[in-house]
Amino acid sequence: MGLGRFFRWFGLPGSLVLTGLLSLLALTLACLCPSIPRWLCAAGMLCSSLGDIILMHYRPITDRLPFRSFEAGAVAFMVAHGFYIAAFTTAAAHRGGLLTPAIWAGIALFAALLALLLILHRRNKQAKAGMTLLCIAYLAVISTCCTAVFTFAWNRGPIGLIAAAGALLFLSSDAIIGFGQVGGIRIPNASAIIWWLYPLGQLGLIAGLWV
Repeated sequence: MGLGRFFRWFGLPGSLVLTGLLSLLALTLACLCPSIPRWLCAAGMLCSSLGDIILMHYRPITDRLPFRSFEAGAVAFMVAHGFYIAAFTTAAAHRGGLLTPAIWAGIALFAALLALLLILHRRNKQAKAGMTLLCIAYLAVISTCCTAVFTFAWNRGPIGLIAAAGALLFLSSDAIIGFGQVGGIRIPNASAIIWWLYPLGQLGLIAGLWV
């Protein structure tokens, strides 16, 4: 399944091993060169791993959790994005300020995706209002995260494109899920595509605060 197929170690699902390694990487970098943004980023990755475990229904863990639905996974990722927003906002403020033209890119991204989401909702007669509202809330959070990352990248210079690319890859993977939930769109091999875009996106975010 996507990039995860290369990480099927010790009889564990590849996606589980991969998300665990990404969390370990984020924690290791935060320990090697401690800073508030890197620790916040590590917290974001840990929450993302929790969301991954919930969404992949890895029963040895999810059976012990009081929550295991798609909505619970989405909430875990929204909390993760909250940590990423704090991480990149702090880093951007340290490097040059928050009021940059990158803010407009984040606003435009949110407006375009919101419009598309609403169109898909109207065209899909089986769309559930509750799921659409959850996706809109999630879109607002991840768009804010992208805006924070874009602002950081603007202040960081060309090397900041690593983090910006990571944010866009992460957003793309979530868009596939969201449009499937709201619009009923079924993309062939969607799971494999997501598990290429998502881990590379997370890696870009983690590395963006390191380089």
